[in-house]
Amino acid sequence: MKLITLIINLLLFFSLFGQTEQDEVLLTIDKKNIYKEEFIHAYKKNNTKPLPTNIDSLKIQVNKFIDFNLKITEAENRGFNKTDHFIKEFSNYKRQLAVPYLFDNETFEKLSFEAYQRTKYEVRVSHILVKVSEFASPEDTLIAYDKAMNLKSRLLDSEKFENVAREASDDPTAVRNGGDLWYIRAFQTPYKFENYIFKGAKNRISPPIRTKYGYHIIKIADRRLNPGKYKVAHIMVSTAKKIDEKEESRTKKKIDSIYQLVLQGKDFAQLAKKYSDDKGTAANKGELPWFGTGEMSHEFEKAAFKLKQNGDISKPVQTKYDWHIIKKIDQQEIPKYEKMQDQIKNMLSNSDRHVICEKNVIERFKKENNFLENKELSIFYTAVDSSIFEEKWKLPDIIDLNDVLFEIGGNKYTKYDFAKSLEKTQINMFPIPINNYVNQRYEEFRNKKIIEFEINSLSSKNKSYKYLMDEFHNGMLLFEIMEKEIWEKAKNDTTGLKVFYKENIEKYNKFYTADISIFSFENGTDIRKLKKKFEKYKKQSISNNLLASKVRKSIKKEFKFENRTIAEENINSTFSLVAAKYRSGSLPPNQKLIILEKHNSLVYLNTAISKTEKSWQNYRADVISDYQDYLDSKWLKDLRLKYKISINEEVLNSML
Repeated sequence: MKLITLIINLLLFFSLFGQTEQDEVLLTIDKKNIYKEEFIHAYKKNNTKPLPTNIDSLKIQVNKFIDFNLKITEAENRGFNKTDHFIKEFSNYKRQLAVPYLFDNETFEKLSFEAYQRTKYEVRVSHILVKVSEFASPEDTLIAYDKAMNLKSRLLDSEKFENVAREASDDPTAVRNGGDLWYIRAFQTPYKFENYIFKGAKNRISPPIRTKYGYHIIKIADRRLNPGKYKVAHIMVSTAKKIDEKEESRTKKKIDSIYQLVLQGKDFAQLAKKYSDDKGTAANKGELPWFGTGEMSHEFEKAAFKLKQNGDISKPVQTKYDWHIIKKIDQQEIPKYEKMQDQIKNMLSNSDRHVICEKNVIERFKKENNFLENKELSIFYTAVDSSIFEEKWKLPDIIDLNDVLFEIGGNKYTKYDFAKSLEKTQINMFPIPINNYVNQRYEEFRNKKIIEFEINSLSSKNKSYKYLMDEFHNGMLLFEIMEKEIWEKAKNDTTGLKVFYKENIEKYNKFYTADISIFSFENGTDIRKLKKKFEKYKKQSISNNLLASKVRKSIKKEFKFENRTIAEENINSTFSLVAAKYRSGSLPPNQKLIILEKHNSLVYLNTAISKTEKSWQNYRADVISDYQDYLDSKWLKDLRLKYKISINEEVLNSML
């Protein structure tokens, strides 16, 4: 834990920053210029107070800064930043930290607020689906589109929507619901579908709307305010699954009789407990969990949403199998945007809306970095075969792949580069048309290279990102070299630890110890008499318990032997009082009997007071920590001798 804390603190204080041409060189280490602005930023990052105005205080801070840079310089000169491990780990950090800088925040915020506005409403929608894969060939796509247009023509010729849906829709629920999806809210359908239902006109037949599922013919039946969440209680009378007239009459009479009791003012909770067939809620006053649109049967939901005031009770409502009497308990309206925005943004990040932000970012990077493209992929449409879906495709040797496909920021990517990517990224998957597969993989390859270029260019474009990269780069270097030079050495150098311990033994074995016997006495005891009787019986070499008994009888006051122990002043509170007297010199060297009158205690020294003498293993954690500090200090002295350090006094004084 100490190691992690140390590196975090060093990172916070000594994060290095980029310089501009106007920056003044504050110091030079091993011919490497370090700028005034770097020091100022590093200081301000971890200090709320302004820079010291006293030259001596300022030099203290500058010297700490020098110590940090000496370690980074040593790490770089020893190649710590060139190992495969370092390069791979830093590359991963680089990508992760670039994410916030590669995001279209403006579009994301607009989409978030748009989604919030849509949560205020619900749209009742019917649709007819013509399925076609998003990876379908142009021929199959055209067939699906023509079918969708034919279905639309039938609807425009006055065929009933539900009849056409039941007959022709590829949505399996259409047979049951005639294509009626009931009321829909934001995020419940693909974004293209949602866009139409929130913008389209009621009772019109839409053109074919393409989503990843296929083509949709949409009809909007109604729009309403989102009622929010409802809390209700109910009394349920269930019916048999195979209902006949006799059963229907029986359940209707029962629910009506219960409703009459409700009208007479009988307690709803007691009626639910006594009569409701929903035993899961009957014991809890008939209360159901909070629910919104689409979470209950349509009949139940419709009746519940009609209840305006808390306490309002519905007439008996029949659903598919049951009868219900519903009582409104409470309602939650749609919260304000400030309270919902985190939830909405999380939903947006996991929805197809996010693709819009990604596409916008890619287009921006293209414009900013002189993107040129010659997308000619026909050679791949013939060279790639179905073996690629089994991870068995190999790049043919005979085809010419030298042509450039695209260029960004002067970096050119050829057909060969793309072919190698195809070979490397193939996975076992369900086959799709080769042309579609190649196009999809090409877009992924191209976009990946565009983003990689932007990440590598970010440091020169964005100062805050450069600062962040420098922090992680130097922090990783610091950790690597501290681990090797200080931390591991301190933990594993047993001989060095023992020598260091012996040289500093007074620091660790600093507490006093003694073999003591502790007795207690009651308030009001004559101390002089107690001391006299104790010394008398102590000479008899009897047990502590017998000694206490004889003293108790002699002084006619309570006197008790508590315990005998090898006491240490940092552990035993009673002995710590004795040790304090010893330290101050108020305890004569040969005195064995000590009365602690304020604490009603008598302490007898069975051995003389002495310093503790323990092995370094007893103080292992402290010794290792101190040894690390010792090694660090010694190492810094060596580094200051190894590297030439120059401080620009004029620039230093300019900061005062």
